[in-house]
Amino acid sequence: MIRLEGRGAVYGEVWFDEELPRDAGVDIVLYRQRKTPVPRSRVTPFLTMVTDLSVAEAALVEQFGKDCRYKVRRAHARDGLRMGRVAGARERLEDVRAVFAAFARRKGVAPCDAKWPAAACDAGQLALMSASRGGETLVWHAYLISGDTTWLEYTASCFRDRDNATRALVRRANRWLHWQAMLHFRRMG
Repeated sequence: MIRLEGRGAVYGEVWFDEELPRDAGVDIVLYRQRKTPVPRSRVTPFLTMVTDLSVAEAALVEQFGKDCRYKVRRAHARDGLRMGRVAGARERLEDVRAVFAAFARRKGVAPCDAKWPAAACDAGQLALMSASRGGETLVWHAYLISGDTTWLEYTASCFRDRDNATRALVRRANRWLHWQAMLHFRRMG
């Protein structure tokens, strides 16, 4: 459970089919992405893409469009990308939040919640992954992990003010990082 200190209340986020701990110590419980609603609760339907990572790798790849498969293969073979996984995410949170903030400004979307990544990190439910080349981070992904399920909470890349070749590279790096994350989480079970 992720604990978030609010104004006058402590919130607990319980993801997927995670159970609320007996000694939760929260005032308000937010159930996120449950398969079935909690009885007598307010429900907001939410559509999302779900990928079953328990299938064979070849079956996962077949779900991608032809263009996507080509770009992932090209990124893997020719772009010299490296995937980074941040184990103790706490020391990188400020860097990642800065990238997400810049991305949000350029895209005109809300920036990432200032408290959520730290709270997810404290709960041991945050995984940060990046794709880089030549020491430059091109893409960041922030995942929530709960049991055997992961959720991509934030993704960011800053390439809009770059030349065409760099923008194409960053787009391929993003696809490649999605694929590498799928493989990583598949190995984790």
